[in-house]
Amino acid sequence: MVSIRRYLDNHLDGNAIRQAVGLLIEKLGQYAVVQDPGECTEFRREIEGIGEALTPDLPPENVLTLAGSAGQALEAYNRRVTGRIGKQSSEFQAIVKMLRNSLATIAGENAESIQSLARIGEELERGTAFKDLQSLKLHLHTCLSGLREQIEREKAASKSTIEKLQIVIEDLRETAGASLQRKSVSIAVPRGRQECIAAMNEAVSKGTRHFALVMVVNRVQPINARFGRDAGDWMLARFKDHVETHFLASDQVFRWTGPAMVAVLERAKALDEVRSLVRRILDKPFDETYEIDGRSILIPISAAWSIFMLTAEPCAAERQIDAFIASRYSRDFA
Repeated sequence: MVSIRRYLDNHLDGNAIRQAVGLLIEKLGQYAVVQDPGECTEFRREIEGIGEALTPDLPPENVLTLAGSAGQALEAYNRRVTGRIGKQSSEFQAIVKMLRNSLATIAGENAESIQSLARIGEELERGTAFKDLQSLKLHLHTCLSGLREQIEREKAASKSTIEKLQIVIEDLRETAGASLQRKSVSIAVPRGRQECIAAMNEAVSKGTRHFALVMVVNRVQPINARFGRDAGDWMLARFKDHVETHFLASDQVFRWTGPAMVAVLERAKALDEVRSLVRRILDKPFDETYEIDGRSILIPISAAWSIFMLTAEPCAAERQIDAFIASRYSRDFA
């Protein structure tokens, strides 16, 4: 067998080999894949060290040995880079799974949203099979862009819903007076929104501590739908009677709109103490028997409520009252 040294001596120029191997080592460092900057710098230093050992008087067989060392260094570096990319790819796969599981929650009950997000979900399903990291990143970017667009559409839809609810509230304000004049059942709350505003202004002018208690009686709409509006008025009357038995004689109760009432309370206590007192009164539902067509129906009565201290700015109280009532309508009619 002809030795490597004899073959090189007979067939190849030693300088040509050194030049070829030197160029190879240089390009290995120059074009190394940068996955982790620090690790890539270390690899390039290792390659530079191998290149520095390539001296002009180095025998050809030793030149090939250096080339083999460079190849081994590249192989080890590639294994580390491949491991890191695999780990990062797994992390992206986990993100894909999380996004996919979140689609149903984001969609809610909106049929159009469900259809739109389902299409994005199909894209995510295909994304889980991607092995190329750059392709997966691009795919995730596309899917996230779709989600952002859907969220913007949901925000616009929510804004439209709020505007519609505001119209409903205004309609209820206009019809509140008429509903109080029904002959069969009287709610016995003759004072309305404007009288309540006047009472709050008067309370503030006294300089003593006053509070506005907003109460929205629950389930009035479904009771109206099932048994008629008389039943709803009866519920409101029973609720008013119930709370007034726990209030002071100086406290005033007003019909603000629809199933909503506002009480103006004068108390020397702090807000937290007054809130605790109100909680003991209103957080426990009570039952009343309603007679209709010869039947006795037990109806539970409860209310959502909020309380705040009155300040010198009347409009602030109106905004707080309307905001709380609107939030209850948004929930009950969603």
